[in-house]
Amino acid sequence: MLCKRVMAFILASLCACSVATATTMTVTFMPESSQPYPYPPSSHGSNSGDPLGPFAGLHVSYTGIGWGGSSEMLNDAYLVYRFRLDFSEPVVISSISMSGWGDHTGRNNDRYNAVMRLLDFSELVIATSPLTGFNVPGTWVLNGSATIGTTFFYDEFDYSGVVRYRSQLSVDYSTVPEPSTLFFLATGLAGIGLAAWRRKK
Repeated sequence: MLCKRVMAFILASLCACSVATATTMTVTFMPESSQPYPYPPSSHGSNSGDPLGPFAGLHVSYTGIGWGGSSEMLNDAYLVYRFRLDFSEPVVISSISMSGWGDHTGRNNDRYNAVMRLLDFSELVIATSPLTGFNVPGTWVLNGSATIGTTFFYDEFDYSGVVRYRSQLSVDYSTVPEPSTLFFLATGLAGIGLAAWRRKK
C-alpha cells in the first residue's frame, strides 16, 4: 500500500510540474537575414510577407542576392535567413525541417555549398545538412545534436538571385529535466525501494 501511495504521489507531482512548466519557443528574425518580398503584391507564390510565416505554415518568398538579399556569404553561398530560437527551459533539438524551394546548387550545378545549419547560443555550428536541387519543391531535414541549451540559431545559405520560397519550418525538440526534478524522482524511487525492502523483512 505504501509503495502505491508513494508512486502515485510522485507521478501526480511530476505531472503537475510538467503542466506548470510547459516549454515555449520564441523565434526572432535576425536583422542580417534576407527580407521577404511584401505581400501583396509579391507574385512569387507567397501568401504572407511575415518573415516568421513559415513557422505557422504560411508561404513566404525571401529576396535573393540580386534583389536586395543578404550579402553575408558562406563558401560562395548567400544567407537566406537566420532565426534565433529561445526556449523557456533547457532543450535538445532533434531536428529542423524546411519545405520550399530555391537555388541550392547553382544554375550550372557546379556549386554544392548550399546548407542548413544549427548553431548554439554563441553561434558555433553544432549541426549541418546540405541543400540540393534547383528551384525544385521539396522538404529538407537537418538532424540536431545532443547539445543542451535555451538559445540556438538556425540559418540557411544558397545561391538564389531572385527568390527563395519557404512554406514550412518546424522545430522538433525535447525538454531536458531540471536537476531538481531528477533529484525528486530519484528520492521518490529510493523511497519505494526502501518501503518494499521493509515489507520483505
